[in-house]
Parts: sequence; C-alpha cells; structure tokens
Amino acid sequence: MRARRPAALLCVALLALLGSADVARGATHRLAVVASQNLGGPGTVPLRYADADAHKVREVLVELCGFSRGSIRFLPDAGRTELIRALSEMATRARAVEAAPGEQALVVLYYSGHADRDGLMLGRSRVTFEELDRLVEGSGATVRLQLLDACHAGTATRVK
Repeated sequence: MRARRPAALLCVALLALLGSADVARGATHRLAVVASQNLGGPGTVPLRYADADAHKVREVLVELCGFSRGSIRFLPDAGRTELIRALSEMATRARAVEAAPGEQALVVLYYSGHADRDGLMLGRSRVTFEELDRLVEGSGATVRLQLLDACHAGTATRVK
C-alpha cells in the first residue's frame, strides 16, 4: 500500500529530529510504548504492515533517538489491557523522573493499526483517544509525543 510509506517516512523523520534535539538542561529519560495491531475487528480488513512498521519505529528510537531497548515497551498485536497497562507504567515512571531535581522525561507513544473516530481499534477491543490523552498527558513528562499511524487518528486532535 503506497499511502502508508509517506506516513512511515514522516514518522521516522520526526523521531530522528527528536533524537537529535536538546530537550533541556539536565538528564533526559526517554520512555516509549510502541504498539501495533493488524486486526481492527469486525467489518475491517486485516492490515499487512502495522506490526512491521512498529518494529521499524522501535529500531529508529534505539538507533537514532537515544532510547535504550529497556526503555521501550514493544507491543505487537496489542490488546486493550496490555496497552493501557504499558501506558500506565510509562506514566508512573515519567512522573517519578520529573519529581527528581534536574531530571526530565520524554515519552513517546507510537501506534500503527486501525482506528475510528473514537479511538484505536485493537482486534475486538478498543482504547479511546480520551484514554490515550489522559495517560500520556497525565505522565507529566516534559515532552509528550503521540504518533498514531491509523485511519481517522486525526480526530484525536479535534479543535476545542
């Protein structure tokens, strides 16, 4: 599918810039959740490259962006429970980092898969955009980035 390639290239470019950016003074702790799901549930066509795209993004985070493998939760074929758990754990770690003097956290959520106007479609389960925002924004990290490579994911950024 040609349409996915420009999105993946844009994501890689953004992550490379992120890796080279001087976020601020002090120690920056990079944390990420990289998730994918080829299945969107009833009425959707299985995707072919969501898991492969997530794998590539994980490699970019490690090779170009200064993330250690241990700081990335990699969730191919993600389900609701494991995605919520991983985001909650990332938020808890980020809050602990931010509480320490001179320390800051940079958190990244990358998701490749199906979505609709309300949220991510994870096989027969879902995570709403509101839940994602609550977990990522609630991390208190100095830098918070959500990269959602999915149809209708643009509705996550509705103008208020």
